[in-house]
Amino acid sequence: MMSTKGVGVTLRGIERALTQYEKVLDLSDSWYILIAPTSLNFHSLSKILSSEVRMIIYSIFVNDGSEGDGFREFRDKLAFIYGKDHVVEEIFEKIDQIEIISRFSELSNLIREYKSGELGLRALVVCSGPYKLDLFHLSLYLDARAIEITEDGFRELISYPTWKLNEVSLSILYVAMKLEAMGERVTPHSLARYVKLKEKGERRDIRSKVVSLDYHIRKYLEREGLLQKERDPESKRGVAYKLTKKGMNVAKLVEAHFRSQGLKMEDYIDLSSLNQSVEVKISS
Repeated sequence: MMSTKGVGVTLRGIERALTQYEKVLDLSDSWYILIAPTSLNFHSLSKILSSEVRMIIYSIFVNDGSEGDGFREFRDKLAFIYGKDHVVEEIFEKIDQIEIISRFSELSNLIREYKSGELGLRALVVCSGPYKLDLFHLSLYLDARAIEITEDGFRELISYPTWKLNEVSLSILYVAMKLEAMGERVTPHSLARYVKLKEKGERRDIRSKVVSLDYHIRKYLEREGLLQKERDPESKRGVAYKLTKKGMNVAKLVEAHFRSQGLKMEDYIDLSSLNQSVEVKISS
């Protein structure tokens, strides 16, 4: 068994779902891949799944150092329904946001491409135990249904798939998060200073970069409720941007997204200048 010392985390600070408490989970909309920690109380999970367990066609159990009540019974039940090759246990030497997303990165493609009759495939991630926050981040990446077991049944947590956004849009969120952390205004020009765009012909000037970034903001980020535009208090005609709570949660996943896709952040963001600005702000 792995040691879980020092890896306890909570979902505090993460925007929680606004759905009501439920007692039985409805899985009739899709076939599901279950992702759950081994320390979960599986007697409770069995109760909320009830007959819906038939919709789980593949199960991945993340070994987090202990076995919860009913784990082996639940695992064997799923293996009996669909076969032992449809039930696996993942063991990590270490686990964090980047590691868990990297391990499951190919799963997102499988889920998007799967089709059986009228039903697609979706992941169901149970966020519990010492890796609760990392599992929640995984649910965001996979566009999964994320649930938390409660005394009254369960509640669903907000999730958002980073793969729905292109690298420029993700870079905008990341830079906005860093600027807000410094107490700086997020303006079209401050974004253009740090977000890189692929050059077409001659080198882009600031004005053309601002126009391109505004396109990404309007088409992807504002529409998805990740970034909101407001009047710049320091400029009569200018605008500024602010991350929503949802946008902040997604911005925290950007680094893991780039690494899991084998992409270098410095190809999309002027990290040296951005980090230098952070250091100057801290020292001043």
